[in-house]
Amino acid sequence: MGVWVAFITVIVLAFFVLRFSTRLPIPKLFKISSMVMGILAVVLAGKGIHSFQELGMVPIHGLPIMRWEIAGIFPTTETCGAQLVVIFILILIWKTTSAKKK
Repeated sequence: MGVWVAFITVIVLAFFVLRFSTRLPIPKLFKISSMVMGILAVVLAGKGIHSFQELGMVPIHGLPIMRWEIAGIFPTTETCGAQLVVIFILILIWKTTSAKKK
């Protein structure tokens, strides 16, 4: 059911983007979608490592921080470390692409 809803949503959005693309600020759209994908990458890194920890494949070393599951923030060194690596990579990509524009 969810696959069909997503498929129909993509088709409808594609129709509107193609139909109204002359009035749609495409660079701004790509910038916003890139930021959303970056945030999602950070969240998924934390949730992925946490899943491996629940399976016992990755050790658990606690940190004194708050657990915020919806954002993928878990109070362990491994999950926060993975998220910091992803954030570092995103910053590197942002710096190199913004330097090329100048």
